Amino acid sequence: MKLIDLRIILNDGKASLYDWLLLLISLWYIIPKFNNVVKINKRVHLAILASLLGVFYMMVVIFLFFPEIMDMRYMAFLIIFSIAQSTGVILFVSFIEKARREISPNIQVRKLEKLKTVSEIAASISPKIRNPLTVTKGLIQLLRDLDLTEEKKNFYISFSL
Repeated sequence: MKLIDLRIILNDGKASLYDWLLLLISLWYIIPKFNNVVKINKRVHLAILASLLGVFYMMVVIFLFFPEIMDMRYMAFLIIFSIAQSTGVILFVSFIEKARREISPNIQVRKLEKLKTVSEIAASISPKIRNPLTVTKGLIQLLRDLDLTEEKKNFYISFSL
């Protein structure tokens, strides 16, 4: 059999179904652990584990469904394929995690700048609200005076309004 035949076999519906089903079950357990891990090294290890499990499941499915093609040539191809895939996973996960680490401080700086702007706006508006309220409070306190004439009460009320 030629190498092209292996690609046709891997695209066989039954074999691919079992391969992807096994990988799906594995990822069901790996992905929550991957999301909870903070260190990049552990994330890379989990990603490599997932990629190697995919290659392993592919080898198992080929061995079970097509044992006649399991010779040294195809085993060498699968080993080279798994090494290349693992290298790609290491690079991609490392680059993505590095980008995440670099973006996180930028997001925090933007949040702090927004808070500073809101704080400055509140500080500039506060006296504009507080001063009229203080005047109104003082006029209402003057209205409590029992000796106050009706004319003064109306003046204080109209002034406060």
